[in-house]
Amino acid sequence: MSGLVNLNQCIFNPENLKTLDLSVNNISDLENYEFRNYTNLVHMNLSHNQIIDLPRYVFKNQKLKTLTLSHNLLQALPFQVRRKTTNFSYS
Repeated sequence: MSGLVNLNQCIFNPENLKTLDLSVNNISDLENYEFRNYTNLVHMNLSHNQIIDLPRYVFKNQKLKTLTLSHNLLQALPFQVRRKTTNFSYS
């Protein structure tokens, strides 16, 4: 566990990333358009965090094929998040 809370503290030039593994951290809050500059992101792992809620447009403009959100505190998912991915893990 790295204890990462804020993505902007450590990721610069995110437009080149294709895979991002942010699992096992302390991420709890995500904003709409949080990943707007991650334009080439295809695989994202946010499992084992403290995420309670996902805004509708948190992943707007991404090319996500795989999104892993397991082991968070989520109660519901906006359809805008789920329809963006082809391989989705949430439990």
